[in-house]
Amino acid sequence: MAYREARAALARRWYDEGFHAEETLRDKIEQGAAAFPDTPLIFHSDDHPGVITLSELHRRGQELAGALYALGLRKGDAVAIQMPNWVEGAVAYHAAAALGLVLIPIIHIYGPAEVGFILRQSRAKALVVPDNWRGIDYLDRIDKLGDTPDLAHVIVVGDNVPEGAVAWRDLEARATAEFPRPELHADDVMMLVYTSGTTAEPKGVQHTHNSLLAEVRAGDLAGGRDPRSVAFLQPFPAGHIAGVLGLVIPFIRGHKTVLLDIWNAEEAAALIEEHELNTSAGTPFFLTGLLELAGKYDLSSMDMFGTGGAGVPPSVVELADQAGWAAYRTYGSTEHPTISASQREDPIAKRAYTDGRATPGSAFRIVD
Repeated sequence: MAYREARAALARRWYDEGFHAEETLRDKIEQGAAAFPDTPLIFHSDDHPGVITLSELHRRGQELAGALYALGLRKGDAVAIQMPNWVEGAVAYHAAAALGLVLIPIIHIYGPAEVGFILRQSRAKALVVPDNWRGIDYLDRIDKLGDTPDLAHVIVVGDNVPEGAVAWRDLEARATAEFPRPELHADDVMMLVYTSGTTAEPKGVQHTHNSLLAEVRAGDLAGGRDPRSVAFLQPFPAGHIAGVLGLVIPFIRGHKTVLLDIWNAEEAAALIEEHELNTSAGTPFFLTGLLELAGKYDLSSMDMFGTGGAGVPPSVVELADQAGWAAYRTYGSTEHPTISASQREDPIAKRAYTDGRATPGSAFRIVD
């Protein structure tokens, strides 16, 4: 009882302080598509590139939701999506938000053992995968998932669609925005993100509309660059919590985003030069890879880089600072994407040797 009372008190506080609100992710997507209709998402891929505006992504997501409804999916049903950073994956994410499904983003490198476990535990009713990507036969993996009694539909992006599966192209051909829009609440669970399972089996982190949007609201309160001036490089995979946010935040802040389906420092540097990208985030591996190419490509537009997800040597932040990039350390988790962070205006000693200050609304304690 004491736990439930404490939880209820925290929920009231989050509403009172503005970190939680009545708006759902579906609401924010609709608002963003209307406010920033021509803002592009550029999906860079060697074999599956694509460009889509926010208004077009919203339209296709709405219509795909109608096709998923026709398949029998309803509010609260779980849909697992194991896709690279491709347009189709983004459309599927937005369709899930429109229909009130519980989205389960899965890292593209997870094999049949991990995916099978996730499908069984989440009781997912649908799975979206490519047929083949970078030498990985996802259809072969499907045959090795084990018992998945709740899985009713496998949706395949690509030309090789096995018997019994649903072809993505056929699903989009049947797409329609005419479907009953379910009532959603901002405290509904709308996403189940699985941790890597480094200490045991993967653990499903439940995110509500509010818990995900609170991350964005806290970032806005923390300050930083004017979001309208941002041109963002997104290197995180779509199955990672940071990759999910990379498909949400443009609808809230209205900035251009370039997404990579696989990390390649040379290609990332070329994209920074081509699109004059000025902001990014990633592990120290991403940052050092770009810094090594600063003499080969014109990376002068890039001046802000948040880094975390692994131990961050202070020397990496110092090297970035010497190159004119205001790099800063950040700390977070799947459960709470950004717990602490420095800001670009902070002195180098703070940005290089600390993980910053608590993000607005966050509190933590240190114990031995």
